[in-house]
Amino acid sequence: MQWLLGAAQAVKEATGPSVCVVAGRRVQQQQLLADGGFAYVYAGLDAETGEKLAIRKVLLQDRETLEKAKVEIELLNSLCDHPHVVRFLGAEVTQRGTASEAVYLFELCTGGTLFETIDSKVVAATKSTADQLQNQPGHCPCLPQDTILEVLGALAQALAYLSRLGLIHYDVKSENVLLGSDSLWKLGDFGSASERSFDLEGADKKLLLDAQEFIHGRCTPMYRAPELADVYLRWKIGAKVDMFALGCVLFAAMTAQHPFPMESTCANITASYRIPTEAAASYAPALLGWLRRLLAREPSKRPSAVRLAAEVERFRILGEDPNEDLRQQERKDRKEQNRESVPAEAAFADFATFAPIAVSLLEEQLRSSKVHQDQLRDAMRTQHSQLADAQQQVREQLRMDGERQMREWELDAAKRAAEAELRNASAEVHQLRLEQRSMQEQLAMALESQQRAECTAAAAAGSAASLSAAEARLADQNSMVTTLRQQLAILAAARASEAIAVSRGVLAVAYVGVSSSLPTNPGALVAVEGLSQRLRAACRQCGRVLEQQLQSAHDISWTESGPSPLDIDWEAVEAKTLQELGSTALPDLGP
Repeated sequence: MQWLLGAAQAVKEATGPSVCVVAGRRVQQQQLLADGGFAYVYAGLDAETGEKLAIRKVLLQDRETLEKAKVEIELLNSLCDHPHVVRFLGAEVTQRGTASEAVYLFELCTGGTLFETIDSKVVAATKSTADQLQNQPGHCPCLPQDTILEVLGALAQALAYLSRLGLIHYDVKSENVLLGSDSLWKLGDFGSASERSFDLEGADKKLLLDAQEFIHGRCTPMYRAPELADVYLRWKIGAKVDMFALGCVLFAAMTAQHPFPMESTCANITASYRIPTEAAASYAPALLGWLRRLLAREPSKRPSAVRLAAEVERFRILGEDPNEDLRQQERKDRKEQNRESVPAEAAFADFATFAPIAVSLLEEQLRSSKVHQDQLRDAMRTQHSQLADAQQQVREQLRMDGERQMREWELDAAKRAAEAELRNASAEVHQLRLEQRSMQEQLAMALESQQRAECTAAAAAGSAASLSAAEARLADQNSMVTTLRQQLAILAAARASEAIAVSRGVLAVAYVGVSSSLPTNPGALVAVEGLSQRLRAACRQCGRVLEQQLQSAHDISWTESGPSPLDIDWEAVEAKTLQELGSTALPDLGP
C-alpha cells in the first residue's frame, strides 16, 4: 500500500509543464485542476494544434481497476460527438514505475461544474443576506429559471442520446455536469456507465444480490432512485434511474439543497421530499411539474429522456406548458423503452430537429455568457484556493489525529505493562503468604512435638521409678510364695502322716474287735475270711478317701493371717469304712 500512496503522490506533484504522447497526440500537461482519491485532472494543451484539453490521470491499484479502466475506455470510444456530452479525445493505459496508470483526454470545460455554480451562488447570497440565511439551509430561489431550463434540456438530450445507444449513466449528479467553453452544459464522467439493466420482478435471491453488488460503489447514495436504494422492491432497474437522479439535480438547482439527506436511505426509498414554498412562487409551474414527475417513486411514472427533452425545448421556444394526459405519456414512454437501440448516428435526429431554432438562442447565450466568464474564473480561483486550504486543514487534522492515536497506543501499552507488573506482584505476595502459612504450621507442629516429647520424658522417668518399685515388690512376693510352698509341703506331709495313723488306728480297733469274737468252728472261719476281705476292701476305700482329701488340700485359700488350716472330714472317712463293712459293725457269727 505504501508504494501505491507514493505513486499517487508522485502523480499529483507532477504539476509542472511536461509533454507526453497519449492516443497519438503530443500533449503538454499544465496545472492541476482537481484531485480525488487516486484520480487527478490537469489542464493541458495539444502541442500541435493548440487545442485546450483536460487530462485525467487515474492510478490503477490492482487488476480489477485495470479491467474497469479498459471497459471505460472501450465505452468512451463508442460515443460520438454530442453537444451535451463532454467530448472524449482518446485514452491509453501506461506503466508508471511499478504501477499502471490510465490517461484520458477530454475537451476542457472552462465553466466549471454545476455544483460549483450553485455553491458560488449560495456564497454570494450568504454574504449579502448573512442575517437572513444564518439558520436556513440552502438558498431558494437559487439559479435563474433560464439557466435551470438550459441545464434540464441539455441533460435530457444527453440522456436521450445515451438511451438510444443502450447505455445508462448510473452517476448523474451536479458534480458531473460541466459548462463547456462553448457555454453549453455537458454530462461527463462515464466511469459508472454500463449497458446492464435488471428486471427484478419475481427475481430470486441470487439475482437480487447480484444487483446489489452492481449498485454498490457505482451510484452515489444521495442520488439513488428507490429501486436502487432497495432492490427488494423488485422494480426494474434501467434508464429511469438516471431520470430520478436528474430530478435531484433539478431540485438542487432550484433550492441549493438536496431533496434527500445523505444519512437517510429511507427518504430515497419512499421518495419523500418537500418543495419549499419559495420555489413554488419563483419558478414556472412547468418546472415544478417536471420536478414532481422526475422524483416519482415508481419508475413507470417518470418521463423518458426523449420525452422530457422535447417538452423542455417546446417550453423554451414556444412557451407551451406540457399538460397532456399522463396516462398517454406513460404508454408512449413504455413503447420507447421497449424499442430496440438504434445506431449512434440516429441520436442526432432529435437534435437536428431543434438545431435551427436553437442556433439563435445559443448565439445570444454565448454573448451573455462572455460577460460572466471573468466572474466565473474568479469564482473558480476562489474555489480552488478554498479547496487547497481545506486540504491543508485535513492533512493537519490527519497528522494530529495520528499523533493522538500514537499517544493513545503508547498509554495503552504502558497501562497493559503496569497491569502485568501488578498481576506479577500480586502473585508473588500470594506465594509469600502461602509460604508464611506453611512455616507457621510447621512451627506449630514442632512446638506440639516438643511438648509431647517433654511429656513422654516425664512419663518415662516416672515409669522407671514405678518399675523399680514393682520389681522389688515382685521379688518379695516370689520369696513369700516360696516360703509358703515349703510350709504347705510340710503341712501336707504332717496331715498325711496324721491321716494314715488315724486310719491304721481305726483298722486296728476294728480288727481287734473282730478277732476277739472269732469262733472256733470251721463255719466261723469262713465268715472271718469273708470279713477279712471286706476289711481289706474298706481299707482300700479309706485310702482312696484320704487320697481325695489330701488332693483337695492343695487348693489352699489365703487369709490375712496366712493359709487356712487343712480340714479333713474324719466322719466321712469313718462312714465310708463302715459302709464297706456293712450296715452293722460286725455280723452275728454265733457261738
